[in-house]
Amino acid sequence: LELYDPDRSQTVLFDGEVRAWGDFFGALRAALAEQAAKKGAGIRILTETITSPSVADQIRQIRLLYPSLKWHQWEPAGPHSARAGASLAFGQPVNTHYDLSQADVIVALDSDFLASGAANLRYARQFASRRRVREGTTAMNRLYVIEPMPTATGSKADHRLSLRAGDVEEFAWALATGLGAANGPKSGDNADIYKWIGPIARDLERHPGASAVLAGEYQPPIVHALAHVINASLGNAGKTVLYTDPIEASPVDQLASLQDLVKDLDAGAVDLLLILGGNPAFNGPVELGMRDRLEKAKLRVHLSLFNDETSEFCQWHLPEAHYLETWGDARAFDGTVTIQQPLIEPLYGGRSVLQVLNMLTDKPLSAAYDVVKNY
Repeated sequence: LELYDPDRSQTVLFDGEVRAWGDFFGALRAALAEQAAKKGAGIRILTETITSPSVADQIRQIRLLYPSLKWHQWEPAGPHSARAGASLAFGQPVNTHYDLSQADVIVALDSDFLASGAANLRYARQFASRRRVREGTTAMNRLYVIEPMPTATGSKADHRLSLRAGDVEEFAWALATGLGAANGPKSGDNADIYKWIGPIARDLERHPGASAVLAGEYQPPIVHALAHVINASLGNAGKTVLYTDPIEASPVDQLASLQDLVKDLDAGAVDLLLILGGNPAFNGPVELGMRDRLEKAKLRVHLSLFNDETSEFCQWHLPEAHYLETWGDARAFDGTVTIQQPLIEPLYGGRSVLQVLNMLTDKPLSAAYDVVKNY
């Protein structure tokens, strides 16, 4: 949990020297005062993916004070393909989750849904509930798994096809074509794919509204889009496949967002750069050269649990509070909101993203508890 990690950051640092939170607050307010006339045109905030409604509301309030401020997001591992695939299918990002307790037939396209992902425990329970033979109930669900390597989900499959990861897209096209949902290839070099398409397509067609096709997070956006198309053609939407608004506060193309920040850094347009969480100097795309480019911002601040590679290139390093040390909130995979309650006082006087952002508002001294409660 990193809570008791002895390498956790414990002090506020400015150019490697110990400072107090009051020193940082004074420097931040001075920088903000210079931005007032420019409406925040020189302010950039870089965060990881935000699912906290309170944090999102804070950023909206800050943008009212500084309309020209820009908010960027970067997280190297995340549902980037799922987000892009939903945009391809629906024209906008949507959040997708499943009710497998209602699914008679399941097709997993390189999706280890029983053992990975935010909802795997719920999916495992729903899947298992349809495998139990009870009095008066003898029918079980059926699982087809197409995957490039053995997984826990594959071990539970009734029918498993081993394919290269790059061939799963061809399988998705062929399945969508076999169901009449798309116009793709009907034959190809890999005979195994097209040998499986007919039986799977017929099985799915016999269970309209009671089937589900799941695309794995490591598959490209087009596979996710094809899964949406297939589910729509089978009438699964609203039954076994459920759509909600995105759980992310701002569902953007994060690579494009980071590239936009790089352009502003190169142009010398960034006076204040607040990096709240994450380690872009380490995990940013190597071709962007984030280490060198970060130094082009005049004032650089990094909030982090650890004094890491990004901290090295920032003047201010701020110790971040662990999520078990502070109040907050977040959305779960199905869109429900959960309150985050601290279990322990901050060990090292750290502050959360919520608390640091609050320093930019017109009520900079409000406690995290009050911010969450008032929202």
